[in-house]
Amino acid sequence: MQELIDQVRRDRLAISRGDYLPGLSAVAAPVFDHQGRLVASTAVLGRSGTMDGVGPDSPAAALRQASEEISHKLGYSATFD
Repeated sequence: MQELIDQVRRDRLAISRGDYLPGLSAVAAPVFDHQGRLVASTAVLGRSGTMDGVGPDSPAAALRQASEEISHKLGYSATFD
């Protein structure tokens, strides 16, 4: 479990590709507070195949950016990494 948490903290993204419901993928991104603590997450769900990419124009990239903006507004600084 700690490996998964470390990966999400590093990549700022977690993707589930039909792991729980066939044909449905989910992308989640962490939100950190001013002390670098995980306080929330953002997520989107969609059909598998439409949510799986991580390129610059993907839903995952947009979600990661939104989570980073929320974290920044909460006082998060990358110095906690």
